[in-house]
Amino acid sequence: ASGFASGAAGGFAGGFVGGAANAWMNGASFSGGLAAGFKAGVVGGLAGGLINGVVSGIRADKAGLDFMSGKKWEDLKIGFNGRPMLSPDLVDLNWDVDVTKSLTQQNQTGTWDCTYRCKLSIDSYFNSTGQTSCNNEWYSMVKNGGMGKGLTQSYYQQSGYNVNTLQDIRPHKALPWIAGQMKDNHIVQLGNNLGGGVGHATLVTRLQYFNDFSKFRMQIMDPSNAIKTITNFSRIFEIFSIWK
Repeated sequence: ASGFASGAAGGFAGGFVGGAANAWMNGASFSGGLAAGFKAGVVGGLAGGLINGVVSGIRADKAGLDFMSGKKWEDLKIGFNGRPMLSPDLVDLNWDVDVTKSLTQQNQTGTWDCTYRCKLSIDSYFNSTGQTSCNNEWYSMVKNGGMGKGLTQSYYQQSGYNVNTLQDIRPHKALPWIAGQMKDNHIVQLGNNLGGGVGHATLVTRLQYFNDFSKFRMQIMDPSNAIKTITNFSRIFEIFSIWK
């Protein structure tokens, strides 16, 4: 599907081709034809291009796609390392749901200690004490190979936390579940698939979405400091919450 940008560009292109062709048929030089095409594209094609762009944008929006680009909203990127880019999905949207959690950033010192760093951030949030022995054991286990799927929840429980795992992680099920957990003062942890059988742990710090689930945005605390915002669920394989 096309959006406003491609529709407007198409209007200019149509005016340019028509203007240049007419000029050459009437004996204009090559450069004269280009000049006539440019003029027709700017003057004659501008209005038609804008109309075409608006119509294309409306069609895209009705189909649940982005107005400007015609792409799936979830495919649009927020910005590398969280730095804003000039892109349509950075427009301040009037979200139906917007929940936040203020979590301490904990950065990895090795390749495999992402779950351990998430644990430290959670300890800080809940002001948990007496965790030194558990944390030392946790770090010793993960520093050379990470944590196996499903084991993280057990280690949280051994450390005195409650854990609730979401079974259906499709967006329309996961988004309201995550929001509800955050409102109940639970921290939500995501298991992200990096490929090659390698997982990566992150914590949700903010969730925004529309009630029809057509658009959403999750900001996260990422121990590797590489992922800042998630706009699709394609790499998420695990979601669970932790609380005291």
